[in-house]
Amino acid sequence: MWGPAPELGRAVLLSSGGTTNTLNRLAARELADRSPDPDDGHSMFIRLTPEEVRLAERALLGNAAAHGEVFDGVPGADLDAAAHALRAVPLPGDRDRRR
Repeated sequence: MWGPAPELGRAVLLSSGGTTNTLNRLAARELADRSPDPDDGHSMFIRLTPEEVRLAERALLGNAAAHGEVFDGVPGADLDAAAHALRAVPLPGDRDRRR
């Protein structure tokens, strides 16, 4: 699985420095490979190994299950209101953009 490093960082809510540190650790464990983005000299493409893809899928499923436990029994209208309110919170790198 290939993808640009900045998009990967945004997808998991990491700063550029946090993304770099995470990718360095993954590469050291031979779980990810980096190659230069031919269209952007400052960016890297990331390839996750099949093992890393499996680990990410397990983490996402575990996260979803944990959220299910936390929010079990909360009325749907309350969850909708909370989700709506959170849309006003800017993501890292999007400080100037409000939804």
